[in-house]
Amino acid sequence: MQVELEVGGVTSCESYPSPLPDLFTGLPLLVSGRFTGAWPAFVVLRGLLPDGKRYSQKVQPEPAPNVPGTIQTQAVHLPA
Repeated sequence: MQVELEVGGVTSCESYPSPLPDLFTGLPLLVSGRFTGAWPAFVVLRGLLPDGKRYSQKVQPEPAPNVPGTIQTQAVHLPA
């Protein structure tokens, strides 16, 4: 699945890898980054499934331990 990540409410955001690689069922996607501005209430993972349908999922971020200005999220489960 081709993916993009939307981080709302921040002043600026850098992420790695950029651009995000395709996402496959059963394989993790690890994204690192940093931001400035207000803590995001959610991030949105958007993508295009192999059958052409659009996919979107909101994920609530949590601070990464001991690393100010970074976020981590729970696992995202794609439809099979």
